Formats: sequence, C-alpha cells, structure tokens
Amino acid sequence: IPIPLITNSSLLTRPEVFAAAASFDLVVPSLDAGDQPTFVRINRPAYGFEIDAIADAIGRLARRVPVRLEVMLVQSERYGSNADDATVSRLIERVRAIEPCEVDLNSPVRPPEEPVDPVPAEQLNRIQARMEAALPGIPIVVVPQRTSSRSKLARADEIEAEIIRILAVRPCTTVDLSDSLGINPAEVGKYLARLAEAGRIERRTRDGKSYYAIKEG
Repeated sequence: IPIPLITNSSLLTRPEVFAAAASFDLVVPSLDAGDQPTFVRINRPAYGFEIDAIADAIGRLARRVPVRLEVMLVQSERYGSNADDATVSRLIERVRAIEPCEVDLNSPVRPPEEPVDPVPAEQLNRIQARMEAALPGIPIVVVPQRTSSRSKLARADEIEAEIIRILAVRPCTTVDLSDSLGINPAEVGKYLARLAEAGRIERRTRDGKSYYAIKEG
C-alpha cells in the first residue's frame, strides 16, 4: 500500500525528520513563499525557521522520493498576499530549484481561523499559466474549489462511498477523483489509503501513471 506524507515542511531540515520522510512513497510538503519576508508574513513561523533551509531540504528530498509541492495562495488586508506578481516570481525560482513531480495550487475553501481570503479562480488560473510557461515539464494543477454538489459530502463514510461508486465505473487517478469530489488531492489520498488498507481498492500503474480501481476478487 503506497503511503504518502503530508507535511508543513518546517522540520524537514532536521536530519532525523528528513530521513524518516525519505522512507515514504510520496511526500506532499507545503511551500507558500519564495523569500523570507513573505514566509514571515504569510506563515508567521517561530523564530529561527528560514525559508532557504526549508526549500533546500525539500529539494534534496525531491531527489530521493516523489515530491508533490502544495502551495496555498491567500490575500489579506492584515498580512498581504503571496499571489502578487513579484512574490510568484520568487516562488517560481524556488520550484525550479526543487524540481517536484507536481505543484498543486490551493486557496482556502473554508472560512479559516486567520483573517485571510481566497485568491479568485481567474487569478489562480493566470498563475497556473505563468508557472507552466516558466517551469516546462512540471505539472501545475489548480486544486478545484468546492463548487459541485458532491462537495457537500461531509462524513468520511459518504466520501468513501462516493469514491467506490466512481471507481466502479472506471479506474481513476488521485487528480481525477479530486476533480469529481471537489476535494484537495492530498485529502483524497487519505481516503484512498484507508480504502486500500481495507482491501476494497488497489493501485495499478500504466504508462507511468498510478490509477486506483476496485480490487478484483
């Protein structure tokens, strides 16, 4: 059963944490800024955390295991934005150095604890196009907003039942299921891992891509 690690990246600079992370099948680290001032404004880390060291650790990890980078883009009157042109330029340089297998662009879909707002879908699409042009060969994915009727699914058993219903029609990738459910791919991965552990689904590989399907037999 493939096991992913979802992390905010802050402790990957520690050798013991880095070594443990490298043992997973997939690592999904967060990186919301390309420079220290933006990192401090948006993520507000504890003293001593440096974006240079964190990004370097993610890059080294990407040479050991597949890394799918998760970027949360926000805007706020209090904290500013990490989605403006200059900030995105610095983020692109970080992504270029890291060389992840994919970049997922997110924006808040539920009311957050902090006074921040989501970035409009049109702006996310423009950032996606800009990153695709600057980073050929790295898939840049805008995580769908929760706009479909299926996004109203709230309980874990409802989501798992919907995944089974979809996979009964045809095998799907994690991104396929994310698009259908209106749920973050990292969140979908949690349900897939649970269903695989229960023996209800299995992962298959074809042409270098991983698909999930109802387990035969």
